[in-house]
Amino acid sequence: MKIAINGLLVEPGQTGGGETFLVNLIERLSRLDTKNEYLLIVTEANAPLFATANPRFSQYIALPSAKSRARRLWFEYQTLAHLLKRESVDLYYAPFGTLPYGLPCKSAVTFQNLLYIDFAATTPYRGRTPISWLKINLQALYYKTTTRSTMRRADKIWAVSNTTARALSDYYEVTPSKIEVIYEGVSFERFHPERQPDLPERPFADRYVLMVASLYPNKNIDKAIIAFRRVVDRGLPHHLLIAGNDWHHYRKDLEKLVTRLHLGERVHFVGGVSHEDIPAYFKHAELFVMISTVESFGLPVLEAMASGVPVLISQRSSLPEIAGNAALTTDIQNTNHIADQMVRILTDRALSNSLRERGHNRARSFDWNETAARAIDLFNSISDKPRIVPDFHGKESIDEYRHPNVPTATH
Repeated sequence: MKIAINGLLVEPGQTGGGETFLVNLIERLSRLDTKNEYLLIVTEANAPLFATANPRFSQYIALPSAKSRARRLWFEYQTLAHLLKRESVDLYYAPFGTLPYGLPCKSAVTFQNLLYIDFAATTPYRGRTPISWLKINLQALYYKTTTRSTMRRADKIWAVSNTTARALSDYYEVTPSKIEVIYEGVSFERFHPERQPDLPERPFADRYVLMVASLYPNKNIDKAIIAFRRVVDRGLPHHLLIAGNDWHHYRKDLEKLVTRLHLGERVHFVGGVSHEDIPAYFKHAELFVMISTVESFGLPVLEAMASGVPVLISQRSSLPEIAGNAALTTDIQNTNHIADQMVRILTDRALSNSLRERGHNRARSFDWNETAARAIDLFNSISDKPRIVPDFHGKESIDEYRHPNVPTATH
């Protein structure tokens, strides 16, 4: 079977967890899949990320980079189908949640972004200018409409958590049997402190709390900053480091909040951090905080745990599912509680050590090799089934082409 994988959305150093997901998946597929052929649809900028010596993997460079959304969509809706037919592709895999129309083959899609299911509630921020407002709302409208269509047309849907699977079933009325839950993994060898002799020097001289997240409003970075003001007021010496790319200039609002709270010397926005450098940030952190309203998976939680860093999470979305009983939780509606939980971890050595040990064990249960092996099984299972797609009248027709019970987090 020949499988095409669309990697056009990945911009090196800019795509965050999406880049981590696809780089690790393709690397493991190239090691484990001894049967199928793969066509990687990439850009000039990201092609080196997906380079492999495996002769069954080839690349098609479609665009210079992922920076132009318009050019990517034009390719996907005007050129992609012809490419797949010309290359005799049997299965098209979309890692980032949307399928173009007119595919001449079967399809699988990974859904790993719950943000747009209830965008109005999770993302009240609408930009600083009319142009930003327009872009944000058009993006939300695009994903809302294309996701529903994608869920209907895909032969199989890969959800990265049970939380995500339930959301798809509830909001888009996807038949549960069509959804396969496959967890992401963590590169334990990259993050575990005992396996990091060649890491860069300490990225920050003072003791610090770490957040790793693109600056989306649903990450609740503003609430973490407000809570951190109370941490500072209690006399703790720590700084707060926030590593992640900006989103529609939201950073300016956060910087204003930092200024208003007189935290300019204690809260630091370090911008996007490369995948090569991020393990050093985790290694030296004394606490990792991820208190999102919405998360489809929450990979940085596992990276922190693999690094031996105690973790504080929200009680929302997939985070308790992924963290299990290896993290402390907090009520994101109560910044006093967020501050209290930060202080508990930073001052209670027994608690901190317990979280480190439990986190270490929890991270070991998420393996990219297992992710890739189950992905291969998923791809192969699709090839054995006739393709059913909805027609334009809402009926179903045959296309002419052949084409866990998880422990709860600690309170």
